[in-house]
Amino acid sequence: MFWDIFKSIVNFFCAPEEKPTQQYPPKPSGQHQQYPPQQQQQYQPQPSYPQQHQNQQQQYQQKPTSPHRPQRHEDLNQFNQSNEYYASLRAHANEEGDAMAKCFEESHQAYSRGDGAQAKTLSNRGKEHQRKMEILNKQAADWIFIENNKDSKPGEIDLHGLYVKEAIARTDQAIQEAKQRGNSELHLIVGMCNLYDCM
Repeated sequence: MFWDIFKSIVNFFCAPEEKPTQQYPPKPSGQHQQYPPQQQQQYQPQPSYPQQHQNQQQQYQQKPTSPHRPQRHEDLNQFNQSNEYYASLRAHANEEGDAMAKCFEESHQAYSRGDGAQAKTLSNRGKEHQRKMEILNKQAADWIFIENNKDSKPGEIDLHGLYVKEAIARTDQAIQEAKQRGNSELHLIVGMCNLYDCM
C-alpha cells in the first residue's frame, strides 16, 4: 500500500497532466480478494502460522505522535476502528465474502461434473454475495473515512481503517482535489502494520 501511495504522490508532483491514471484489470469471477494486484513480490507467511481471513482488519500498533496532529486525535481514530457499527459492517462483509467464495467453488465443482444449470445458479448466488459484500465494505469505508477525517486539517487525510484498495482510491481522489485547489502538499495518515497484514 505504501508503495502505491508513494507512486501516487510522485505522479502528483512529477507526472505530466495528460497521463492517464493506472487502471487495474477487472477482477475475475470467483476471486475472493479486496486488494488490487500487487506489482511487487509479497511476503508469504510460514505455513505454521494460522491462515487469516483475506479481508480481516489488521490490529494496529500505537503510532508515535505526529507533528501534524495531536496524539488524542490518533487515539480517537484508532478507537473508531473498534466502533460496533463499523466492526459489524466489516464482519457482515466478510460473511458475504465467505458465502461468495463457497458458491463460486461449488459452481466450479458443478461445472466439472457437467451440471451446467446448477453451476449457473451457484455462480449467480456467488455474484449476489459479492454485490452485498462490496456494498457493506463501501458503507464501512465511507463511515470510517468520514469519522477519522472530521478533525483533519486542510490538505490532510486519514486512511486508518481502510483496506488497501479503498485507501488507494481515497488517496487518488484527494490528490485530484489537491491539484484542483492548487495545493502543492498533501499529508497522508496511514496505519501501522504487523508482519503479515498491512493496510
